[in-house]
Amino acid sequence: MVNEIANALENNSSLTWLDLSSNNFDNDGATNLGRALKTNHTLAWLNIGRNDFESSGIRELAEALKTNMSLTSLGLENIDLEPVGAKILSDGLRSNSTLLELFLGYTHLGDEGGVAIGNALRNNTVLQNLDVHGNEIHHNGTRAICDFLKASKSLTSLNLADHTIGKTRTAMICDALRVNQSLKTLYLEHNHIGDEQAKQLSSVLRTHKTLATVTLNNNWTREAGVAALRDAQKSNPVLKNLKVAVCENVPECCIM
Repeated sequence: MVNEIANALENNSSLTWLDLSSNNFDNDGATNLGRALKTNHTLAWLNIGRNDFESSGIRELAEALKTNMSLTSLGLENIDLEPVGAKILSDGLRSNSTLLELFLGYTHLGDEGGVAIGNALRNNTVLQNLDVHGNEIHHNGTRAICDFLKASKSLTSLNLADHTIGKTRTAMICDALRVNQSLKTLYLEHNHIGDEQAKQLSSVLRTHKTLATVTLNNNWTREAGVAALRDAQKSNPVLKNLKVAVCENVPECCIM
């Protein structure tokens, strides 16, 4: 079915929205869709997440991103891209100037993939929403994404949930937030953030001029960390939505 859709998409001049998620198509289907995007000039929203293609299937899509001037939202969640696929995709992202939303949750990017995506976006001036949650991005990948966050004047939403962030990476995020003046929403759930990291974040949230929503649910934050975050919220009228709760089951090794 997806191959027929791809063939039709090549000459279509009216379709703007297409959801092909969870359709079990493979690398051939993804390749054909990528080729169709090279000639299609109307499609603005595309979701091809939760399918069976892998890194090799992303190559034509990456090539299409270099020249396509209509696509503004791309969903690739739960695709097995791995670092090699992230590097292929990043080659297309580096030249793209229209994409506003990029969803890469649970695509097995790893640290190398995080570096590739962060570096590719460093000079991007249009992307508004980046979702890379659940990708096991560690030190170097976090640094690359934070470098993008520092440089970006367009990014308004960043999802870094499910990454087990420690002290060093929390400090990286805080440093980037001190520079960034565009971000409005930050997702940091499921990151094993304890009281010390919560206090690091609270020092930034206290004075940040654009962040309106920060989600910190399901972390390892206890009373002291939650109190610091709530106090920061009270001091900042911009921060309207702070989602955080005391964790009652913090491992003993993580209680400060």
